[in-house]
Amino acid sequence: MTRCVRIRHVLLPLAFVFVTACASTPPPTIELAAADAAIGAAGEAGARDFAPVEIRFAEDKRRAAAAALDDRDYVAARRLALQAEADAALAQAKSRAAAGRNAVQQKSAENATLRRDLLDEGAR
Repeated sequence: MTRCVRIRHVLLPLAFVFVTACASTPPPTIELAAADAAIGAAGEAGARDFAPVEIRFAEDKRRAAAAALDDRDYVAARRLALQAEADAALAQAKSRAAAGRNAVQQKSAENATLRRDLLDEGAR
């Protein structure tokens, strides 16, 4: 076997592995869509009022994921999109918890008013 043939036998498989490795990482469109949906759901749950830090983190990471996608760094884009989705889920959970606490406080205040009214009428 000549030297050129040996080199070809070594370089062609390596080139094939390199090309398929690069081609095997698709753009993270599903992850980006999931991050967008999670950010939207957190916004609807009142995250701007109840979890402003977490929703800002989610939006910042989503923007960074878009920038990584533009740079064709799909691994970083996927990682950032997943982090954005997690931050948005945390913001949504905190918002729902805060809204629940507010509802409990409101009902407690209403109950106290009713109790006071009933006790005053019973004293008459």
